[in-house]
Amino acid sequence: MSNTNAGFLREQLIQSLSDEEIATLGQEVKKNFGLRAKGGEALKVVNAKKLFSFLHFKIFGTRGDRERYVTRVVESMDKVKEFIHGLPSAPIFKVKDEYPQMPQNLIISNEGAGTVVVRFHAWKRLIERWPGRLAHNPPEVVAKILQDSFAGATPTTLARPHRVTRLINNDFVQAEYYINARAQLRFVVSTENGRKALVTVERPY
Repeated sequence: MSNTNAGFLREQLIQSLSDEEIATLGQEVKKNFGLRAKGGEALKVVNAKKLFSFLHFKIFGTRGDRERYVTRVVESMDKVKEFIHGLPSAPIFKVKDEYPQMPQNLIISNEGAGTVVVRFHAWKRLIERWPGRLAHNPPEVVAKILQDSFAGATPTTLARPHRVTRLINNDFVQAEYYINARAQLRFVVSTENGRKALVTVERPY
């Protein structure tokens, strides 16, 4: 498994945890790897493969097969949470993020998806994952980049194991996926109250 794949799955793992669980696991990772990162930030700065190897050892008692230990941990979130809940709790440190203000009722379009409303979570994720700094650009510039990159994305699917895991983690809410290979971004579209919404922007496998 490549570092990119492990890094992407680390993001999925973090997103499936509560703030309290992130803080607690981050504290344990910080202690074990001698990191200076504060709170849950340790989960983002530690090498992704080392993080999964650490979790595999704590959960299953072995370092695991190199081809399987990452996905095995991702597919065992109940065991990951059980491990976390057995650790000493940690304070939650919130880091204030600065983002350009998202235009109200922002709507973008794609030939395959049609028109979709943009959620603020997706707006933030685009800014964080765009291959270049967007945080200090005017909102209209970010909105145009989002529209152009989404318009240039084509429909895609996830590999079955990842699709099933995500479906379970998202309470069985189906999603559509569109990938922009040039920007190396995947757009996740879900249906909310009969209307399509862009719920997040992520890096593809």
